[in-house]
Amino acid sequence: DQKKVELQILKEVRRPVEDMILKDALPLPTLNRIPGLKVPGTAFANLLMVREFLHNFGETLHFDLDKIPSLNSLQLGLINHDVKSEQQLLSVVQHLLVCAIHDPGTLHCKEAVTVLGQHLKDAPITNDSLTEALHLYFMALDKECAMYQWVTEKPFLALNPTQKSEILAFLCNELLCSRAVVRQVDTSIETVNTLRKDKWLAEGELRKLRGIQQGRQRKAILKQELENNNSGANNSATGSQNNGGGGGSASGVSANKDKESEEGSTKGDTPSEGGDKASKNGREEEEENEDGANDSGNESDDPQEVENMDEEEDSEPSLTNEELEKKIDKLAKQQAQFQSKVAKASSSIRAVMLGQDRFRRRYWLLPVAG
Repeated sequence: DQKKVELQILKEVRRPVEDMILKDALPLPTLNRIPGLKVPGTAFANLLMVREFLHNFGETLHFDLDKIPSLNSLQLGLINHDVKSEQQLLSVVQHLLVCAIHDPGTLHCKEAVTVLGQHLKDAPITNDSLTEALHLYFMALDKECAMYQWVTEKPFLALNPTQKSEILAFLCNELLCSRAVVRQVDTSIETVNTLRKDKWLAEGELRKLRGIQQGRQRKAILKQELENNNSGANNSATGSQNNGGGGGSASGVSANKDKESEEGSTKGDTPSEGGDKASKNGREEEEENEDGANDSGNESDDPQEVENMDEEEDSEPSLTNEELEKKIDKLAKQQAQFQSKVAKASSSIRAVMLGQDRFRRRYWLLPVAG
């Protein structure tokens, strides 16, 4: 019953609590709006995803990374702000569409041909023929999708910003099934696993050296305590020897022995009885000496056992304390470098969600946008 109660308490403690019912709720920080934002939230979210996709897989898809439009240029292209931003947006859509047509491709559709009878893979795609290419592409995929209806009714540049961003995001999601992109993702996963393994090895070696350092510190403390105890015992022994009662007790013992021998001779003890008493006294003295030796041996073996244990744990006996400290610092720096490499490599696979606030707003840590 007690165990069930403890498990129930632990379950209640781990249960997330609604932010609005917290007694000591912290005030939310004031978040300023993004300067120059002119598109709806859905369109801007799609733009962020497309931008991260281009910077992550642009080299694999043969994009010129130096010529990838900025986030503001893509936004201006969505709202048809100027001709330059429109051309940049069209070039990105054209490149993504060409890559999506070749890999992963589309199902064979007899209707998805140009006016001249060319198949979609063989037809040249330019900024002027982009709308027709999108029309044939969505026709080959699914005629019932909303995007097919959009490009059937209007040209691409005449669509609203949200619809344009949806088409961009759809092409990026389709390219996630591309063999080149999948190969890069697999390579990134292997890189992350290798870096994590190296980080774990560095952490294990660092933990081992820190354990050796702590063992040496404990050993030094124990030695210091042992020396203090030995010096205190020597001082007490010296004081007892200087005491004058030692000689009198010795003479009294010898006198008692002489008196006992005289009484024994007067009582007429036999030689055998005297020998038995002597042997009995000798055995008792030997047992007392052995007990004393064992007691003294146990007291002196404790520090030796600790010392032997520390020597077995100390796998780097040739290193001095200064060299050990330098090696620990070096491994700590290597471990920090591996940690940053793992974080950088992991960011190429997925973004990090920091959580939600009381208004259900999600907070993301993006590799490029921040």
